[in-house]
Amino acid sequence: MAVRSQEAAVIVCPSVAAADEGRIASVEGAARKKVTRLGLILAALLAAPVVMAAPAVQSSPPGLGKADYDRAARFLDRTKERWVLNAAVTPHWLDGDRFWYRRDTAPGRAEFLIVDAAAGGSRRPAFDHAELASALAKALGRPIEPDKLPFAIFRYGAAGTIEAMVDGKLWACGGTMIACAIAQEPAPTLDAAASPDGRWQAYIQDDDIWIRPSAGGQAFALTTDGVSDFGWGIQPGSNVIATGFRLSGLRYPPALSWSPDSTRILTQRVDDRRTGPVGRIQSVPTDGSVRPKLHTWRLAFPGEEGIPTSEPWVFDVATRKGTRIDVAPIPFGLVTPVEAKEAWWAKDGRTIGLLTRSRYYKNMTLYRVDPATGRAQILVSEDAKTFIEAAAIAQRPMVAMLANGDTLWFSERDGHGRLYLYGADGRMKRVIGSGPGQISSILRLDEAAGLAWVRVNGREPGADPYLSNLYRLDLRTGKMLRLTPEGGDHMVGLSDTNTFPPIWDPMAPPETTTSFSPSGRYFVDTHSTVATAPVTVLRDANGKLVTLLEQADWSRLRAGGFVPPERFTATAADGKTRLYGVLLRPSNFDPARRYPVVDQIYPGPQTRRTPNGFMDALFDHSFAQAVAELGFIVMLVDGRGTPGRDKAFLDLSYGKLAKGGFIEDHVAAIRQLGATRPWMDLDRVGIYGMSAGGDAAARAIFLYPDVFKVAIAHAGSHDQRGNIHWWGEAYNGPDDGKNYTATSNAALAGNLKGKLLLIHGEMDPNVSPALTGQVVDALIKANKDFQMLLVPNLGHSWDDYTIRIAWDYLVEHLMGVTHPREYRMPSEEEPTP
Repeated sequence: MAVRSQEAAVIVCPSVAAADEGRIASVEGAARKKVTRLGLILAALLAAPVVMAAPAVQSSPPGLGKADYDRAARFLDRTKERWVLNAAVTPHWLDGDRFWYRRDTAPGRAEFLIVDAAAGGSRRPAFDHAELASALAKALGRPIEPDKLPFAIFRYGAAGTIEAMVDGKLWACGGTMIACAIAQEPAPTLDAAASPDGRWQAYIQDDDIWIRPSAGGQAFALTTDGVSDFGWGIQPGSNVIATGFRLSGLRYPPALSWSPDSTRILTQRVDDRRTGPVGRIQSVPTDGSVRPKLHTWRLAFPGEEGIPTSEPWVFDVATRKGTRIDVAPIPFGLVTPVEAKEAWWAKDGRTIGLLTRSRYYKNMTLYRVDPATGRAQILVSEDAKTFIEAAAIAQRPMVAMLANGDTLWFSERDGHGRLYLYGADGRMKRVIGSGPGQISSILRLDEAAGLAWVRVNGREPGADPYLSNLYRLDLRTGKMLRLTPEGGDHMVGLSDTNTFPPIWDPMAPPETTTSFSPSGRYFVDTHSTVATAPVTVLRDANGKLVTLLEQADWSRLRAGGFVPPERFTATAADGKTRLYGVLLRPSNFDPARRYPVVDQIYPGPQTRRTPNGFMDALFDHSFAQAVAELGFIVMLVDGRGTPGRDKAFLDLSYGKLAKGGFIEDHVAAIRQLGATRPWMDLDRVGIYGMSAGGDAAARAIFLYPDVFKVAIAHAGSHDQRGNIHWWGEAYNGPDDGKNYTATSNAALAGNLKGKLLLIHGEMDPNVSPALTGQVVDALIKANKDFQMLLVPNLGHSWDDYTIRIAWDYLVEHLMGVTHPREYRMPSEEEPTP
């Protein structure tokens, strides 16, 4: 396989690394660890990466050696639990305001504790670790250490037994003389949705919904007419997440929601038939065959007539009768309305809330639905000039139907994210809360007391607008009380409202792992800054401190001379707007030296790049601190047009995806920082990023060739006309004849002066490798030198090989020294040097 080039190296990886074989097969097991669902999805997209020797680099000094790369490898995301202990606490709530959590005792070692919030936060072991280890060792036939139990999540079963998944099987351990045996009930699975009473399991088979008894017995079809691209309860081909599952060979969970009484199912029929086809050629099939395989699915591009839609339905499990909800088919983007929790059951099961969005996201409407008849009544509808949001991407909407008939509604209509109260007649009663700040999520409602607990950022006078706190909001008076007094960023509830729960494991349903206790009387909060390690506390619902749970132990990093990140502010290219960012430096930082500078970019506009907290700054998926450890100063900053501040700031990017997140603001920040920090060498500036960040990295070196000397563009979305429709349509709007053609990086390729490395995974289900191909073609036509790495079986993510190649490229071409040849990243199991 070859790609035309001019002198430029074109790196094509032809073979599978033996050390990484079977990665896909291990994903389901990995899902039972403490991983985010998004992390699981990324892992599922990764077939075994492929390896070929990098171009030879002179080994003569000066240069970096293995020890330098080892130091950088400490800051890979997967190594964080080796270097920082107890950075967060995930409560698993039990009855009586008690919860258990897993506590690190040393790298790779842990204990399980039960905390009684009502008893002042007293704690005790969740079980006898030594006895359980001995019983498991006897049952499994291998040694088990008490502080290295082979599970991260467990549950209490009948008669106080401990149930956990080990080696893909559900084990139950207990009894007077503790013993372990395979549990009689079936092991929980990721591809079925259990009813609240535990009697039923709903799953997808051949585009239809099937129901099976949890205790065993005959399964039956709830629907019978599902067909390809028009199926029931499915995650469609246009859904990038589902496509990743399919490409990896994994089954995916159904898109449905059980009624509270377990008698009915809220689901959807997805119509993907008019959506155009796309494909990926798998040049190195993982089954060992040599014939390339073509994988196709449906994916809409911006402005195309055919886009996926969803029809919401309600089914009665006993009668198997379905009722279509009386709304027009709902267009959707990244996920369907049911998956996005934009369709939900009321607590009493008598009504359903349904939130719909128009194409281009300029209208949002809330319906109250009668599940028996399918009748849908409009409660609130709002229009916007740009795009309208009910919450941040992948967050549940900040909308609630109250028991008295009122509706709680989030809006940015006055420029700030606030809550509005509507009556049953559809008229707005009042705005709830005033003043600065953005409400970012509703964590808990107490309708009887008229109170809501909400996350708010940027409310405190003079504070960093991105730092979040928990507030108690009085729905009647609008008064707000801050409950998290410490400085920094507070993570309480950050993941509670995720569409994708942070612990995606059937042993730990997301409702049991929220920050708030089920009674609402207590909450767990972790706070930190980019320069101070996390502290986790238990508080009551009024903010009173109950107990300190954990202080993160980062002594191993300190022992290595670690230099904490620096929070900075700068002025945007417009000369007036304040920007916020973070500078990362190597652990062996010497202010007398001059360091090359790297901009690690992600432009949004649906999310931000700059971290708020300690762990996000040091151990993120884009390995920025690792790059700093190689001997660079790494800048993380968000330009204008990114979320987290007011609506006007975010709307600066609307219709301007060609700005790449306002790259001129990045240039302005680099120059300002360099003017006061003589250790920043502005003659050696590089940039790298992935996805929209890959697009922005390439655009930066094309638009500012005299600023950026080196760029690495991985999985770049280099032309929005060929990218996923929802992202462009939401943030770039309808095609006005210029706003989409202006996003083409191929049109700018002739400006290249510096060094450019293009990377793309051949099986990327999100951003097509064809978009990188367009840039390659334009570079060749312009007779430009560049390098390209096309990775068979890689999805939409970095892997060890591409990370190492990125390090090598920056070291060789930006730092100007040699690097260790064919460095191998430490595995997840082996200790980091």
